[in-house]
Amino acid sequence: METRAYRLQMRSPLHVGERGIGNEQTLVYIPSDTLFSALVVAWSTVPSLQASLPDLINPSAPPPLLLTSAFPYAGDVRLLPRPALPLTPTLLENETAKTVKRVEWVSETVFAALISGIDQAALDLQWVQKILLQAGIVWTTLKEGSRLKAQLPQNDSDEHLIWWTDIVPRVTIDRITNASQIYHVGRTFFADSCGLWFAARGEAHWLDRMEHVLALKAVEGIGGLRSVGNGQFIFHQDSAPSFLTDTIVTTGDTQGEILLSRLAPTPGEIGRLRASAANYRLVLIGGFSGTPGVNPVVRRQVRMVAEGSFIGAATASNQPPGQLVDVTPPETIPWLGHPIYRYGFGFTVSVRMAAQGGQE
Repeated sequence: METRAYRLQMRSPLHVGERGIGNEQTLVYIPSDTLFSALVVAWSTVPSLQASLPDLINPSAPPPLLLTSAFPYAGDVRLLPRPALPLTPTLLENETAKTVKRVEWVSETVFAALISGIDQAALDLQWVQKILLQAGIVWTTLKEGSRLKAQLPQNDSDEHLIWWTDIVPRVTIDRITNASQIYHVGRTFFADSCGLWFAARGEAHWLDRMEHVLALKAVEGIGGLRSVGNGQFIFHQDSAPSFLTDTIVTTGDTQGEILLSRLAPTPGEIGRLRASAANYRLVLIGGFSGTPGVNPVVRRQVRMVAEGSFIGAATASNQPPGQLVDVTPPETIPWLGHPIYRYGFGFTVSVRMAAQGGQE
């Protein structure tokens, strides 16, 4: 098995739908299930790869490709979701608890420190030597933040921005009455030298196939509004973070795992969510199918565990947690011709917990 990382240097705005009113809501990253679905749809259009599709989406077999979600990056600093660990730095003067709770993303350096068994003193030092970007939701080291501040644009509030969103009006025309109706769609823009990154794990030939598909998606675009040029990117292969390739040796300390993808646990894995230190968030996922040549159908909704969640330690099995979830609407089975699956395998990284630490 091999782990590779990729940067998606965005060439146009990105729209990734989020549950909300209309299409105004948009995520600033691409969840693993959305990324996998986009790859599968493009995969199915490549004649030389079509024979491998049944193995790629086989619900009764381990996944040949394990994907993280695609998270933001800025310059040479890759971001990850803030781990949902019982770690709270000691507040500085003029800070409140909201300052810590507002953090949603941390740099790769900070993430590696948080999962490595950091104690309270080291955590406090990490917090003292920090810079917060993106209106306080991105935590970087002093060195990283100082470097990025010299590169990133500022808004009217003098906040340094890696990304920003806007809402644009769109018009739809009724095919029968020709009546027009305005709706609004949210889009995410990334600053220069910023974009998204993700990691993939699998045998080399599966990763090579995925890179072939990524080259197609780079031109076609990913996410919504592709027909007007949104979601286009240039992809670059990158070195994978060390904590994805190095094995953490377990000790007597409390152990668990952080999710870098969404997870649809199997019934036998529910116990990992009930572990004493587990801390997780659920997301409800719906949306439409994207089968080429077929009218989109509304998928059945499914709840998944969100990225950054802390779940109990793995069992002796070397298989990744999770499953492919069948979200096919029953009424579409006679004419759709195939089931619709939602990717719910967990890409996890091991965590070492210090014997004593702050509580959130």
